[in-house]
Amino acid sequence: MKYIEKYIWLQPAYQAFLGYIQQQRLPHALMISGPAGIGKSLLAKDFARTLLCRQPDENGIPCGECSGCHLFDVGTHPDFLEVSPEESGKAIRVDQIREMCANLSLTSHAAGYKVVIISPADAMNNNAANSLLKTLEEPTDNTLVLLEVTKPERLPVTVRSRCQTLVCEPPDRQTALSWLQQEQVGQGISHEISKDQLDILLDLANGAPLEAIRLNEAGQLETWQTFVTQLVELIEGGLAPAKLLAAWNKDQILQLLGWLRAVLIQLIRADQLGYKAAVDQKSAVVQTLAGYYERADVRKLHALLQKCDRTHALLVKHSGLNRVLLFEEILILWTTIFTANQQMRA
Repeated sequence: MKYIEKYIWLQPAYQAFLGYIQQQRLPHALMISGPAGIGKSLLAKDFARTLLCRQPDENGIPCGECSGCHLFDVGTHPDFLEVSPEESGKAIRVDQIREMCANLSLTSHAAGYKVVIISPADAMNNNAANSLLKTLEEPTDNTLVLLEVTKPERLPVTVRSRCQTLVCEPPDRQTALSWLQQEQVGQGISHEISKDQLDILLDLANGAPLEAIRLNEAGQLETWQTFVTQLVELIEGGLAPAKLLAAWNKDQILQLLGWLRAVLIQLIRADQLGYKAAVDQKSAVVQTLAGYYERADVRKLHALLQKCDRTHALLVKHSGLNRVLLFEEILILWTTIFTANQQMRA
């Protein structure tokens, strides 16, 4: 339970895994599904650590002291293998899966389980997924294949149908915020991130705490604030959509689309709470747009959010589309949300 003790929102999934063991119905292939940035790959490692421990307690929790635990923690356990893309953003290739399958067919060194983690499994190309299929159809005894996925729909149905699925959920927002605040204290961060900034990071990370940390460490908070300032300039008419886009790389369009979506979500949330209540809660985005938000057409906020979602799905599916042109159209629609003749809210 090396990671589960720290990432409390993963504990229900870990307890479900222990239940499989205790009831002697552990599948040969388990697909761990859930959004990015919540720690699914770390959860998979705790699953593997649990199975490879030689002296677990009565609940099946690893002892942390036996030779199996020691070998796993130093990364030299002969019955454990990880498969991932050789380069970030690249696919898992067929020869990697073939080598993994050959390894699984060998006898366990410790006369126990052999465990493999494929992470992210939705990065397998078609040939790799098809190569895995035979192992899933004819599994070797005492083997477990753990497939960590964010987008299971990218895997062939034939692969998915031969795996038992364990869905992991992100923490609720308050739990995520509390955890991030405690994490700051634990890490001894000298310049503490404010609650407003944590709110923004969580929106950018779609509620995933570990992704929020990664974004902050990558300096994305400052870049995000630049983008919000540009959105204000669009409303004021001091910046044209084409000029805004000229300041960014076209490869950043998907990121900008996600950021605009985060802005829209915060404005819609503020509308649901009531404008004055939102300001009292000091939402950074609402405060930045306070002079304009009072005359926002809320129906257009919802419509633009839906368009952002549709455009994102389209760009992910079809890489050859003109991203700049599609996002410029969205930015033009953004400027129409705030109309000067809209009746001021109370």
